[in-house]
Amino acid sequence: MTTTTEAHTRTSAPSRRRPARRFAVAFGVVAVLVVATACNMPSNDPGSYTDTVINEDGEEESVVEENFLLGCTGDVGTIGGTSTTLAARSDCVCAYEVFVENVPVNDEARPQYAGYPGEAPTFTQLNADLASASDPGEVYRRLPEEILAELTACHGGTPPPGPVAPQAP
Repeated sequence: MTTTTEAHTRTSAPSRRRPARRFAVAFGVVAVLVVATACNMPSNDPGSYTDTVINEDGEEESVVEENFLLGCTGDVGTIGGTSTTLAARSDCVCAYEVFVENVPVNDEARPQYAGYPGEAPTFTQLNADLASASDPGEVYRRLPEEILAELTACHGGTPPPGPVAPQAP
């Protein structure tokens, strides 16, 4: 009888381990998939200045331009009875046009901007650098001087406030 019990114990032990082993393998596969998915998150950077979405009115609008104008003007609506304006919308539209006409949106667009210095930042590089900058003027001073002059002209000759704030040289 002891032999039968031992034999029975030996044959049943591996079958008890199989569910645990299967769980460990399944858990490992899921963990790898989660990590792989997280590493392949799509970029939030614009592919071009003309990236668009359909707004709530069913009209196509430029995501890049609208986001730029919201950040430049500070116009995010009224919150708690308070609204903020950093710059006039017309000044910000002017600044956006300066970027569109003179600064490549990303490295892939550099060939479309003949004469734009290779060491000068792209629109997406400026955006990324501004997100962590303690001095936005320092970031903007990396732009060519003629572009800084055009941005300043958009704001009546004074350096623009907020996210388009190059400091006067």
